[in-house]
Amino acid sequence: MTDTDKQLVDRYWARDETVLSSVSALYGSYLFTVANNILANA
Repeated sequence: MTDTDKQLVDRYWARDETVLSSVSALYGSYLFTVANNILANA
């Protein structure tokens, strides 16, 4: 886990709602692609 990932997890545990936009900016397109590939194979 990178420092950035650890910071994001810490912010989740602190219930910082701004972490959602940070995660979306960092991983949104990647996670969309993964989910799309899974659903396309279903």
